[in-house]
Amino acid sequence: MELGNLSFPRAREAGRGASSALLETRSRKFWIPAYGGMTRIGGGFLRAGAVAIATLYALPAAAEISTDSLQCDPAPAASDYSFYCRDVKAVNAAASESDRQLQALYDEFWTWRLGEYDMIEEANGSTRRGASLPDVTPQAYERRADYYRGLLTRLDAIDSAALSESERSNALVFRTVLEEQLGDTQYREWEMPFDSDSSFWTYLNARRGFTSVEEYEDYIARMRDIPRYFDEHIANTRAGLARGFSVPRVTLEGRDAAVEAYTASGDGNPFWKAFTDMPASIPQVEQERLRREGRAAIEEAVIPAYDELLTFLRQDYLPNTRRTLGAREFPDGEAYYRQQLRQYTTLDLGPEEIHRIGLEEVARIEAEMQAIMDEVGFEGTLAEFNESLRTDPRFIADDGDELMGVSAYVAKRVDGKLGDYLGFLPRHRFT
Repeated sequence: MELGNLSFPRAREAGRGASSALLETRSRKFWIPAYGGMTRIGGGFLRAGAVAIATLYALPAAAEISTDSLQCDPAPAASDYSFYCRDVKAVNAAASESDRQLQALYDEFWTWRLGEYDMIEEANGSTRRGASLPDVTPQAYERRADYYRGLLTRLDAIDSAALSESERSNALVFRTVLEEQLGDTQYREWEMPFDSDSSFWTYLNARRGFTSVEEYEDYIARMRDIPRYFDEHIANTRAGLARGFSVPRVTLEGRDAAVEAYTASGDGNPFWKAFTDMPASIPQVEQERLRREGRAAIEEAVIPAYDELLTFLRQDYLPNTRRTLGAREFPDGEAYYRQQLRQYTTLDLGPEEIHRIGLEEVARIEAEMQAIMDEVGFEGTLAEFNESLRTDPRFIADDGDELMGVSAYVAKRVDGKLGDYLGFLPRHRFT
C-alpha cells in the first residue's frame, strides 16, 4: 500500500448485520452504520453502502488516523475491496514535500544556469545576456556534466509517486533535459559546434538598440570577449576534425560567405546596428561615449576574431571535413546516432522503427491529400496537385492586405484549437 492510502476489504460473513460496517486500524475501530450516501464519524465523512464488514489495513501499528482527513470512493467491481480510501492530509503532505523538493531542485538549476552562462533575469521573467560569453572549453563541459549527474542523483532520490500530476510532468522534462546534456557530453558534441543551419558565430550582434547604458556596456564587453570565445570553439572544432567528427562538406557550401559580412569595417559591420538606434533616454554624452567604445571593440576585437574564423574555415575546416553524410561514419557512430534519435524524438526506438513510422506517416498524409484531390475533382498526380496549389491564381493573394486578412483569420482559428493540444499557453499570441 502507498503511504496514506487505505483499503476496505469487501464485505464477508462475520456474524455482523449488513446494516453496519467495521472500520478498523491496528490502533482503534469504528462502527459505520450503513445508511447509504455519506456517513459522519468523528467530524469526518465516509461513504457507506451495502457493506457488512470493512477492515482497514493500510496504516502501521503506531499510526493514528483522523477521520476528518479520510476520502473514500467505491472500489472497481473487480477489486477485493468495497471502498478505496485515502488519508487526504497524509497524501497531500507527502505530495507537497516531494513537490517542494523537486521545485527547489529545478529552481537551483535555473539559478545555476543564469550564472554559468552569464544571463540576467529581468523583472518580467525574461532573460538577457550579461557581460561575457560562455566558457566552451572541454573542461567546462565536463564540469557541467558532473553537475548534471549530481542533479540526476538528487532527482532519483525524490519520491516520484508522491509528486502532483503537474510536478510529475516537470520531473520527466527535467530528467530529459539533464540526460540530453549528458548524452552530448558523452559524444563530445562541442567538437562540432555548428552545422548547416546553426553556428556559434551568429546571433552575437544585436539587431536593434538597447534601452539602458548597462545593456550597451554589457554588449561592448561581450564584443571584447569574442576572440576568446572563438578561439575555444576553433580548438574544439580542430579536435573534432582530427577524429572524424565533423559536418558533411556538402552541407557547408557557402557558409563562409556569411562570416565575411562580419569582417567589414565602419558602419557596415552588423555589430554597429545597435549604436544607430539609441534611445533618447540615454544622455547624449553617454551615447557618444558608448559609440566610441563600441566602434573600438568592433575594430579591435570583433573584426580580427571573424577574420581568424574565416581563415580557419576556408583553409583548414572546409577542405578537410568529411565527404560522407551519415552519422554511422562518426567514431562510435551507431551508438551516437541512437543517442541522437532518443534526444530528438524522446522515443526509445531504433533507426529502422523511426524510418518505418516516417514512411507510414507519409503514406497516411498522401492518402488524405488524395481524398481531397478526389473531392475537388482534380485529375492528375500528387506532384501536379501540389504545383497547382503553388501556381493557381485562385490560391494566390492579390495584395498584402488580402494575404494578411486570410492569415489572421487562419491564425485566430488555430488559437481556438491550441488549448486542445497545449496545456500552458503564452499570454501574448501573435502580432
